[in-house]
Amino acid sequence: MLKNVYKYTLSENVLSYLGALFKGIDLGFNEYSRMANAIQEQSDFYIQNPELETQWNLKSTQVAQVSYYFPLNYLRNLRVMDQFSKLVPEHFLQSFDNYLELGSGLGPSFLSLQDKFETAHFRKILFIESSNWPSQMHQKVFQGSSPKQQVSWSEKQASIENINLKKTIAICSYSLTEFNKIPQWLFECGCVIIIEPSTREDGQRLIKWRSEFLKKNFYVVAPCLHQNMCSLDYEKSKDWCHDRLHIESPDYLKKIEQYLNFKNSTLTLSYLVMVANDLSLNLKNNYTQKARVIGDYLDEKGKSRQLICRSDEREFLTVLKRSNIELEYQRGDIIDIEPHWRKVGSELRVDIKK
Repeated sequence: MLKNVYKYTLSENVLSYLGALFKGIDLGFNEYSRMANAIQEQSDFYIQNPELETQWNLKSTQVAQVSYYFPLNYLRNLRVMDQFSKLVPEHFLQSFDNYLELGSGLGPSFLSLQDKFETAHFRKILFIESSNWPSQMHQKVFQGSSPKQQVSWSEKQASIENINLKKTIAICSYSLTEFNKIPQWLFECGCVIIIEPSTREDGQRLIKWRSEFLKKNFYVVAPCLHQNMCSLDYEKSKDWCHDRLHIESPDYLKKIEQYLNFKNSTLTLSYLVMVANDLSLNLKNNYTQKARVIGDYLDEKGKSRQLICRSDEREFLTVLKRSNIELEYQRGDIIDIEPHWRKVGSELRVDIKK
Protein backbone atom coordinates (compact mmCIF):
# COMPACT_ATOMS: atom_id res chain seq x y z
CA MET A 1 0.00 0.00 0.00
CA LEU A 2 1.10 3.56 -0.64
CA LYS A 3 2.71 5.24 2.34
CA ASN A 4 3.18 8.94 3.09
CA VAL A 5 0.99 9.98 0.16
CA TYR A 6 1.26 13.67 -0.64
CA LYS A 7 -2.16 15.33 -0.77
CA TYR A 8 -2.89 18.51 -2.69
CA THR A 9 -5.11 21.05 -0.98
CA LEU A 10 -6.47 24.56 -1.51
CA SER A 11 -4.07 27.36 -0.58
CA GLU A 12 -5.09 30.29 1.62
CA ASN A 13 -4.98 32.45 -1.49
CA VAL A 14 -7.50 30.20 -3.27
CA LEU A 15 -9.77 29.90 -0.23
CA SER A 16 -9.93 33.71 -0.08
CA TYR A 17 -10.63 33.84 -3.83
CA LEU A 18 -13.28 31.15 -3.42
CA GLY A 19 -14.96 33.20 -0.70
CA ALA A 20 -15.23 36.12 -3.13
CA LEU A 21 -16.80 33.82 -5.74
CA PHE A 22 -19.32 32.56 -3.18
CA LYS A 23 -20.20 36.12 -2.26
CA GLY A 24 -20.59 37.00 -5.95
CA ILE A 25 -23.41 34.48 -6.38
CA ASP A 26 -24.90 34.99 -2.91
CA LEU A 27 -23.91 31.49 -1.79
CA GLY A 28 -23.06 30.48 1.76
CA PHE A 29 -20.37 27.91 2.61
CA ASN A 30 -22.98 26.05 4.71
CA GLU A 31 -25.59 25.56 1.97
CA TYR A 32 -24.53 21.94 1.51
CA SER A 33 -27.78 20.50 0.19
CA ARG A 34 -28.23 23.29 -2.34
CA MET A 35 -24.68 22.87 -3.63
CA ALA A 36 -24.98 19.07 -3.76
CA ASN A 37 -28.16 19.26 -5.85
CA ALA A 38 -26.51 21.66 -8.29
CA ILE A 39 -23.36 19.52 -8.52
CA GLN A 40 -25.39 16.37 -9.19
CA GLU A 41 -27.38 18.19 -11.88
CA GLN A 42 -24.19 19.46 -13.51
CA SER A 43 -22.59 16.02 -13.37
CA ASP A 44 -25.65 14.44 -15.03
CA PHE A 45 -25.56 17.13 -17.73
CA TYR A 46 -21.91 16.40 -18.55
CA ILE A 47 -22.54 12.65 -18.71
CA GLN A 48 -25.63 12.97 -20.91
CA ASN A 49 -24.30 15.80 -23.10
CA PRO A 50 -20.52 15.38 -23.42
CA GLU A 51 -20.30 17.57 -26.53
CA LEU A 52 -22.42 20.51 -25.31
CA GLU A 53 -20.98 23.66 -23.78
CA THR A 54 -21.49 24.44 -20.11
CA GLN A 55 -24.77 26.32 -19.56
CA TRP A 56 -23.29 29.19 -17.56
CA ASN A 57 -26.53 31.21 -17.63
CA LEU A 58 -28.26 28.75 -15.28
CA LYS A 59 -28.06 29.54 -11.55
CA SER A 60 -27.56 25.86 -10.71
CA THR A 61 -24.59 25.73 -13.10
CA GLN A 62 -23.02 28.77 -11.44
CA VAL A 63 -23.44 27.19 -7.98
CA ALA A 64 -21.93 23.88 -9.13
CA GLN A 65 -19.02 25.51 -10.96
CA VAL A 66 -18.08 27.82 -8.10
CA SER A 67 -18.49 25.34 -5.24
CA TYR A 68 -17.14 22.18 -6.88
CA TYR A 69 -15.62 22.32 -10.34
CA PHE A 70 -13.55 25.45 -9.72
CA PRO A 71 -11.64 24.09 -6.66
CA LEU A 72 -11.10 20.68 -8.29
CA ASN A 73 -9.82 22.28 -11.49
CA TYR A 74 -7.47 24.39 -9.40
CA LEU A 75 -6.07 21.21 -7.80
CA ARG A 76 -5.57 19.56 -11.21
CA ASN A 77 -3.74 22.66 -12.44
CA LEU A 78 -1.69 22.75 -9.23
CA ARG A 79 -0.53 19.19 -9.89
CA VAL A 80 0.74 20.19 -13.34
CA MET A 81 2.46 23.30 -12.01
CA ASP A 82 4.04 21.24 -9.25
CA GLN A 83 5.47 18.70 -11.72
CA PHE A 84 6.57 21.53 -14.03
CA SER A 85 8.31 23.40 -11.21
CA LYS A 86 10.39 20.33 -10.32
CA LEU A 87 11.88 20.18 -13.82
CA VAL A 88 12.81 23.82 -14.45
CA PRO A 89 15.06 26.35 -12.66
CA GLU A 90 13.40 28.36 -9.89
CA HIS A 91 13.25 31.58 -11.90
CA PHE A 92 12.48 29.99 -15.26
CA LEU A 93 9.18 31.82 -15.79
CA GLN A 94 10.93 35.16 -15.53
CA SER A 95 11.94 34.50 -19.13
CA PHE A 96 8.36 35.23 -20.17
CA ASP A 97 6.79 38.69 -20.35
CA ASN A 98 3.24 37.57 -21.05
CA TYR A 99 0.63 35.14 -19.80
CA LEU A 100 -2.15 33.96 -22.10
CA GLU A 101 -4.95 31.55 -21.23
CA LEU A 102 -7.47 30.04 -23.63
CA GLY A 103 -10.73 29.10 -21.90
CA SER A 104 -9.91 30.79 -18.60
CA GLY A 105 -13.31 30.24 -16.94
CA LEU A 106 -13.17 31.42 -13.32
CA GLY A 107 -9.37 31.54 -13.28
CA PRO A 108 -8.06 28.36 -11.56
CA SER A 109 -5.05 27.98 -13.87
CA PHE A 110 -3.54 31.38 -13.14
CA LEU A 111 -4.05 30.92 -9.40
CA SER A 112 -2.22 27.58 -9.46
CA LEU A 113 0.68 29.12 -11.39
CA GLN A 114 0.91 31.94 -8.84
CA ASP A 115 1.00 29.44 -5.98
CA LYS A 116 3.83 27.33 -7.48
CA PHE A 117 5.86 30.08 -9.20
CA GLU A 118 5.78 32.91 -6.68
CA THR A 119 8.48 34.91 -8.49
CA ALA A 120 6.60 34.90 -11.81
CA HIS A 121 5.55 38.38 -12.89
CA PHE A 122 4.00 39.22 -16.25
CA ARG A 123 3.77 42.60 -17.96
CA LYS A 124 0.71 41.56 -19.93
CA ILE A 125 -1.99 39.04 -18.99
CA LEU A 126 -4.73 37.98 -21.40
CA PHE A 127 -7.65 35.73 -20.47
CA ILE A 128 -9.69 34.41 -23.40
CA GLU A 129 -13.16 33.16 -22.43
CA SER A 130 -16.11 32.92 -24.83
CA SER A 131 -18.81 32.67 -22.11
CA ASN A 132 -19.92 35.94 -20.57
CA TRP A 133 -20.79 34.88 -17.02
CA PRO A 134 -17.47 33.27 -15.96
CA SER A 135 -15.55 36.04 -17.68
CA GLN A 136 -17.47 38.76 -15.82
CA MET A 137 -17.21 36.92 -12.48
CA HIS A 138 -13.49 36.34 -13.02
CA GLN A 139 -12.95 40.03 -13.69
CA LYS A 140 -14.94 40.95 -10.60
CA VAL A 141 -12.87 38.90 -8.15
CA PHE A 142 -9.48 38.92 -9.87
CA GLN A 143 -6.82 40.16 -7.47
CA GLY A 144 -3.61 39.59 -9.43
CA SER A 145 -3.29 42.90 -11.29
CA SER A 146 -0.83 45.68 -10.49
CA PRO A 147 0.19 49.01 -12.13
CA LYS A 148 2.95 47.18 -14.03
CA GLN A 149 0.60 44.53 -15.42
CA GLN A 150 -1.84 44.96 -18.26
CA VAL A 151 -4.71 42.55 -17.55
CA SER A 152 -7.47 42.05 -20.10
CA TRP A 153 -10.27 39.66 -21.05
CA SER A 154 -11.46 38.77 -24.53
CA GLU A 155 -14.06 36.52 -26.13
CA LYS A 156 -11.98 35.83 -29.24
CA GLN A 157 -8.58 34.32 -30.04
CA ALA A 158 -7.95 37.17 -32.49
CA SER A 159 -7.05 39.32 -29.48
CA ILE A 160 -3.60 37.69 -29.37
CA GLU A 161 -2.41 39.88 -32.26
CA ASN A 162 -0.94 42.47 -29.90
CA ILE A 163 1.13 39.99 -27.88
CA ASN A 164 4.69 38.86 -28.50
CA LEU A 165 3.98 35.13 -28.47
CA LYS A 166 7.65 34.16 -28.28
CA LYS A 167 7.74 35.75 -24.83
CA THR A 168 4.42 34.20 -23.81
CA ILE A 169 3.44 31.23 -21.67
CA ALA A 170 0.09 29.91 -22.90
CA ILE A 171 -2.21 27.63 -20.91
CA CYS A 172 -5.17 25.67 -22.27
CA SER A 173 -6.92 23.87 -19.42
CA TYR A 174 -9.87 21.70 -20.45
CA SER A 175 -10.41 24.07 -23.38
CA LEU A 176 -9.06 22.05 -26.32
CA THR A 177 -10.91 18.80 -25.62
CA GLU A 178 -13.28 19.32 -28.57
CA PHE A 179 -10.58 20.64 -30.93
CA ASN A 180 -9.45 18.37 -33.76
CA LYS A 181 -6.56 20.67 -34.58
CA ILE A 182 -4.21 22.75 -32.47
CA PRO A 183 -4.71 26.52 -32.95
CA GLN A 184 -1.69 27.48 -35.08
CA TRP A 185 -0.74 30.45 -32.90
CA LEU A 186 0.18 28.05 -30.06
CA PHE A 187 3.18 26.91 -32.11
CA GLU A 188 4.50 30.48 -31.93
CA CYS A 189 4.46 30.62 -28.11
CA GLY A 190 7.53 30.22 -25.93
CA CYS A 191 5.86 27.80 -23.54
CA VAL A 192 2.62 25.84 -23.91
CA ILE A 193 0.75 23.93 -21.20
CA ILE A 194 -2.22 21.77 -22.21
CA ILE A 195 -4.41 20.09 -19.58
CA GLU A 196 -7.13 17.69 -20.66
CA PRO A 197 -9.54 15.12 -19.17
CA SER A 198 -8.01 11.73 -18.39
CA THR A 199 -9.90 9.80 -21.07
CA ARG A 200 -8.35 7.49 -23.62
CA GLU A 201 -9.58 9.72 -26.45
CA ASP A 202 -8.09 12.88 -24.96
CA GLY A 203 -4.86 11.05 -24.20
CA GLN A 204 -4.62 9.85 -27.79
CA ARG A 205 -5.17 13.38 -29.08
CA LEU A 206 -2.53 14.78 -26.70
CA ILE A 207 0.10 12.35 -27.96
CA LYS A 208 -0.75 13.31 -31.54
CA TRP A 209 -0.31 16.97 -30.62
CA ARG A 210 2.92 16.14 -28.80
CA SER A 211 4.33 14.83 -32.08
CA GLU A 212 3.26 18.01 -33.85
CA PHE A 213 5.01 20.20 -31.29
CA LEU A 214 8.20 18.11 -31.59
CA LYS A 215 8.14 18.68 -35.36
CA LYS A 216 7.86 22.42 -34.66
CA ASN A 217 11.09 22.34 -32.62
CA PHE A 218 9.57 22.21 -29.16
CA TYR A 219 11.09 20.44 -26.18
CA VAL A 220 8.75 18.32 -24.03
CA VAL A 221 9.32 19.13 -20.36
CA ALA A 222 6.58 16.99 -18.82
CA PRO A 223 5.20 14.46 -18.31
CA CYS A 224 7.74 12.76 -20.62
CA LEU A 225 11.41 12.28 -19.74
CA HIS A 226 12.37 11.77 -23.38
CA GLN A 227 11.86 13.36 -26.79
CA ASN A 228 11.17 10.14 -28.70
CA MET A 229 7.85 8.80 -29.93
CA CYS A 230 5.32 7.78 -27.27
CA SER A 231 5.68 4.18 -26.05
CA LEU A 232 1.91 3.60 -25.92
CA ASP A 233 0.29 2.17 -29.04
CA TYR A 234 -3.29 3.36 -28.78
CA GLU A 235 -4.50 1.02 -31.51
CA LYS A 236 -3.45 -2.07 -29.54
CA SER A 237 -3.06 -1.01 -25.91
CA LYS A 238 -5.68 -0.32 -23.26
CA ASP A 239 -3.21 1.95 -21.47
CA TRP A 240 -3.04 5.70 -21.86
CA CYS A 241 -0.94 8.31 -20.13
CA HIS A 242 -2.67 10.21 -17.34
CA ASP A 243 -1.82 11.44 -13.87
CA ARG A 244 -3.56 10.81 -10.55
CA LEU A 245 -3.26 13.12 -7.55
CA HIS A 246 -4.49 12.57 -4.00
CA ILE A 247 -6.39 15.50 -2.52
CA GLU A 248 -7.43 16.86 0.86
CA SER A 249 -10.82 18.48 0.36
CA PRO A 250 -11.82 21.58 2.36
CA ASP A 251 -14.38 20.99 5.10
CA TYR A 252 -17.32 22.37 3.14
CA LEU A 253 -16.68 19.92 0.27
CA LYS A 254 -16.50 16.98 2.68
CA LYS A 255 -19.92 17.96 4.01
CA ILE A 256 -21.33 18.35 0.50
CA GLU A 257 -20.19 14.83 -0.35
CA GLN A 258 -22.52 13.48 2.33
CA TYR A 259 -25.34 14.42 -0.06
CA LEU A 260 -23.67 13.07 -3.22
CA ASN A 261 -23.46 9.58 -4.71
CA PHE A 262 -19.78 10.13 -5.54
CA LYS A 263 -16.69 11.26 -3.65
CA ASN A 264 -13.25 12.38 -4.74
CA SER A 265 -10.19 11.31 -2.76
CA THR A 266 -8.17 11.40 -5.99
CA LEU A 267 -8.37 13.32 -9.26
CA THR A 268 -7.04 12.43 -12.70
CA LEU A 269 -5.90 14.42 -15.73
CA SER A 270 -3.74 14.27 -18.84
CA TYR A 271 -1.31 17.04 -19.70
CA LEU A 272 1.66 18.28 -21.70
CA VAL A 273 4.21 21.00 -20.92
CA MET A 274 6.33 22.14 -23.87
CA VAL A 275 8.94 24.84 -24.33
CA ALA A 276 10.28 26.27 -27.59
CA ASN A 277 13.60 24.58 -28.32
CA ASP A 278 15.69 27.75 -28.24
CA LEU A 279 14.44 28.48 -24.70
CA SER A 280 15.13 25.00 -23.36
CA LEU A 281 18.94 24.83 -23.29
CA ASN A 282 19.09 24.70 -19.48
CA LEU A 283 16.29 22.10 -19.31
CA LYS A 284 17.92 19.34 -21.32
CA ASN A 285 18.89 17.01 -18.53
CA ASN A 286 20.07 13.43 -18.93
CA TYR A 287 17.22 11.21 -17.77
CA THR A 288 18.64 7.91 -19.01
CA GLN A 289 18.77 6.55 -15.45
CA LYS A 290 15.30 7.82 -14.50
CA ALA A 291 11.74 6.85 -15.33
CA ARG A 292 8.26 8.23 -14.73
CA VAL A 293 5.56 5.97 -13.34
CA ILE A 294 2.53 6.14 -15.65
CA GLY A 295 0.53 3.13 -14.46
CA ASP A 296 -1.34 2.00 -11.39
CA TYR A 297 -0.05 -0.74 -9.11
CA LEU A 298 -0.93 -4.20 -10.49
CA ASP A 299 -0.90 -7.08 -8.03
CA GLU A 300 -0.42 -10.23 -10.10
CA LYS A 301 0.43 -13.86 -9.41
CA GLY A 302 4.01 -14.04 -8.25
CA LYS A 303 4.80 -10.38 -8.91
CA SER A 304 3.63 -6.78 -8.92
CA ARG A 305 3.99 -4.40 -11.87
CA GLN A 306 3.67 -0.72 -12.72
CA LEU A 307 3.89 0.79 -16.18
CA ILE A 308 6.82 3.21 -16.53
CA CYS A 309 8.06 5.58 -19.23
CA ARG A 310 11.66 6.48 -20.05
CA SER A 311 11.88 5.97 -23.83
CA ASP A 312 9.78 4.90 -26.80
CA GLU A 313 9.73 1.36 -25.36
CA ARG A 314 6.76 0.14 -23.32
CA GLU A 315 8.11 -1.13 -19.97
CA PHE A 316 6.89 -2.35 -16.60
CA LEU A 317 8.72 -1.93 -13.32
CA THR A 318 8.36 -5.41 -11.83
CA VAL A 319 8.93 -6.82 -8.34
CA LEU A 320 8.92 -10.59 -7.84
CA LYS A 321 7.12 -11.47 -4.61
CA ARG A 322 9.83 -13.96 -3.65
CA SER A 323 12.26 -11.02 -3.38
CA ASN A 324 10.34 -9.69 -0.34
CA ILE A 325 10.66 -6.13 -1.64
CA GLU A 326 7.71 -3.80 -1.02
CA LEU A 327 7.51 -1.19 -3.73
CA GLU A 328 4.60 0.95 -4.89
CA TYR A 329 4.69 4.35 -6.53
CA GLN A 330 2.13 7.00 -7.40
CA ARG A 331 1.33 7.91 -10.98
CA GLY A 332 3.66 10.71 -12.03
CA ASP A 333 6.51 9.81 -9.65
CA ILE A 334 10.00 10.16 -11.11
CA ILE A 335 12.20 7.30 -9.94
CA ASP A 336 15.91 6.49 -10.17
CA ILE A 337 16.82 3.35 -12.10
CA GLU A 338 19.41 1.28 -10.25
CA PRO A 339 22.12 -0.23 -12.49
CA HIS A 340 21.63 -3.73 -11.01
CA TRP A 341 17.94 -3.94 -11.94
CA ARG A 342 17.53 -6.55 -14.69
CA LYS A 343 15.83 -6.08 -18.05
CA VAL A 344 13.68 -9.11 -18.91
CA GLY A 345 11.56 -8.61 -22.04
CA SER A 346 9.21 -5.67 -21.37
CA GLU A 347 9.96 -5.81 -17.64
CA LEU A 348 12.55 -3.96 -15.60
CA ARG A 349 12.91 -6.21 -12.58
CA VAL A 350 13.79 -4.72 -9.22
CA ASP A 351 16.50 -6.63 -7.39
CA ILE A 352 18.42 -6.11 -4.18
CA LYS A 353 22.02 -5.15 -4.83
CA LYS A 354 24.29 -8.07 -3.96
